[in-house]
Amino acid sequence: MPRQVSIFMYGALFKDIILGVDRFPAEDSKLAARTVQTRRGGNTGNSLVVMSQYLGESDIHGQRVDVDLNMIGCYAGTPESQAADVMVTDLTSRSISISSCIFRGPEFTDPTSWIIATPSTRTIVNHNTMPELSSAEFEAHVLPNIVSASGEIWAHFEGRNCLELSRMIARLDQWRTSQPDRRIRISVEFEKPRRLGMEALLKQCDVAIFSAVYAADYGYDADHHDEFLRWIRPQCLPGCIQVITNGDRGATLAQGPTDRHGECLLTHIPAGKVYGDAGVVDTIGAGDSFIGGYILGMAALQMDPRPACEFGCRVASAKCGLVGFDGVALLVKP
Repeated sequence: MPRQVSIFMYGALFKDIILGVDRFPAEDSKLAARTVQTRRGGNTGNSLVVMSQYLGESDIHGQRVDVDLNMIGCYAGTPESQAADVMVTDLTSRSISISSCIFRGPEFTDPTSWIIATPSTRTIVNHNTMPELSSAEFEAHVLPNIVSASGEIWAHFEGRNCLELSRMIARLDQWRTSQPDRRIRISVEFEKPRRLGMEALLKQCDVAIFSAVYAADYGYDADHHDEFLRWIRPQCLPGCIQVITNGDRGATLAQGPTDRHGECLLTHIPAGKVYGDAGVVDTIGAGDSFIGGYILGMAALQMDPRPACEFGCRVASAKCGLVGFDGVALLVKP
């Protein structure tokens, strides 16, 4: 019998309009774009698309794994009006369920990002008036899907809407305590710093994934991520695993109990290989690709934290050599 794993990912759903340019335009100037692309965007949706390419893989012990992928978020319009839109089809065509998503109705428009992408930078302007998912909606519409899911469960949350998110996770954790025989894990992405109520989430997750931007806001630059992890670790749930990503420098992982000197095990994971003669062509969603690889490695493939982190780094680097996300699984095997 295959192992059953259900992965739920909560976050914003965006429509990305990407303008490919050779250089960033000067203020009050006009510049022609080389390319224009419209994609479904949003951190957790990107992570799910990466995961979907590995459906059907066996875990590291050779056991077949059936993985159920689920998006949690909010759409404008209705299921009928959005049925053919890229925001929906980019997920559903990859066997990613949107049954845990809320449709807000025709009075709203989908959150949109305009991304100015040069060969080495990306600058984002976004517009979002969509009401965030409430804890009441989570309780009524999402939690029943998690409760009825098969096998092991991994629930990942983008660190946004933090006051409501804390209530959601608390309710999920309350149910988790009634399921002592099931493996149910919770992770949170800490990307944008100092959102109201964000610090409380540190005590509510089994895995905390930090961005370099988050660490920098607290005074820890790219050369001092070890110090950041030592500083943040006591603020986290006991036993929590912490990871911080660092672009082309890879990631750093903190895990295990502290030793008699108060030190935890820190492991530096180098970035992976960028394939193709063109080198880096598209960095949009590289961090999301890391999270997709890391969670898939831990949740479905039964990797320990270090090899899962290594897998995530390899996936993220390979994605940078691709426009979009398709083809990552052809380049990187677990």
